[in-house]
Amino acid sequence: MRRLTLRQALVAAVLVAGLAFTAVLLAPGNAEAGFFCPWITYYYSDGTYSQVVGANGTGCCGVPVSWGEMTNYRKCPVLYCPAVECPW
Repeated sequence: MRRLTLRQALVAAVLVAGLAFTAVLLAPGNAEAGFFCPWITYYYSDGTYSQVVGANGTGCCGVPVSWGEMTNYRKCPVLYCPAVECPW
């Protein structure tokens, strides 16, 4: 029986972790608790992060979001979609 090298073991571990992460993202969510949505990056006017001046990404039900201006002041919060049924 052939032994795995350290590099082969690390590659295998990364592949397994990637598959597990993908499975979690694609798994149907609990409608009561909401489910994880992709991402939306919110852009702010300055370092106080008080005024949103733009957004870009994918919202609930896969709806694209793109408006305003992109700045260096941004946040990418985790989104939880409400318990709604997507129209498609």
